[in-house]
Amino acid sequence: MSNGQPSLARLEELEVRLYRLTTKSHLAIGSGEAAELSPVEKPIIRALIHDENQRVPYLPASSLHGVIRAWVEKALRSLNEPIDVSGSFKNFNDENADAAAKIKQALCRDLDLPLETDLAQIVQKWKIWADVCNPFWEHDKCEYLVDEAPGSPNPKRLWFEEIGREVPCKACYLFGHTGQRGRVRFTHAFPPPAGTPLDVITRVAINRYTGAADPGKLFDLEAVPPGVQFHFFAILENLSEEEKRRLDWGIRALSLNLANLGAYGTVGFGLVQMQEVRRVTLKPAVFNLESIPHIKEDSYPWPENYDPRRYPAFFNLLARLQPKKDPPHPLTKEMAEVKI
Repeated sequence: MSNGQPSLARLEELEVRLYRLTTKSHLAIGSGEAAELSPVEKPIIRALIHDENQRVPYLPASSLHGVIRAWVEKALRSLNEPIDVSGSFKNFNDENADAAAKIKQALCRDLDLPLETDLAQIVQKWKIWADVCNPFWEHDKCEYLVDEAPGSPNPKRLWFEEIGREVPCKACYLFGHTGQRGRVRFTHAFPPPAGTPLDVITRVAINRYTGAADPGKLFDLEAVPPGVQFHFFAILENLSEEEKRRLDWGIRALSLNLANLGAYGTVGFGLVQMQEVRRVTLKPAVFNLESIPHIKEDSYPWPENYDPRRYPAFFNLLARLQPKKDPPHPLTKEMAEVKI
């Protein structure tokens, strides 16, 4: 199934955005290192910069991707009502009994129901949305669907067609699913050139029965303090204005502090403020750019607290691109257009 949108085979539009992320509370994204490798039990994640022979704290692209995607999915469910699939079940049973039986068995397993459960009871417990899948449910998540044999269509594909679910759904179209990459990519977010001061915070587990500190559960963790700025890029490929608006839901959730980044969000960590610094639309003529031009710093200054050592040279060129500025930027209007 296809939603009729432009494929990834041809570049229709490539938009690059530069974001500034400012921490509003402590932020902790653990490295997963063993305690014996660090002076604290829960060290923050660091990137090894070989040219500088140092490890720099950063915010992984996977963390940004995950939280933004989760809130886009949440918005798609919140702005729409679940669909009534009871009629679809009936039609699906009548026309495709074998496929319907397989779908019913999968639903019963996922919902922890007896296999003989009536379809009406399944529908009562199970909620499904037309525009967004559930990536944690095998029967509901988007994936590359292959027919079992000639003349024997994949039951899941038949079910999606019956309920009007397009594959990929509106969230997976943006962020990808098994068998198909997404149209939105993120870079890691790096701190300012001056570096990142880290706080070491001592925490203790609370016993839920006594309400007091649990003996022996004291630990130290590293965290980025409030007020530190990071920068990262988002690359949007062949997205319509409506699809960009959906992406903005996830960005906005972080800015409104509805979403938290990193660990310990339930106790106030991970609150950030997002600011879009640049929005550049690249045109196919950019493929003719044979080398990365050098421009003088005083003619096109860097964004505030942006560290050019952490990003590719071409992204650095985009970070300094500004509209209606003299002298002309090496990326002329034939190659790029700045919106912000």
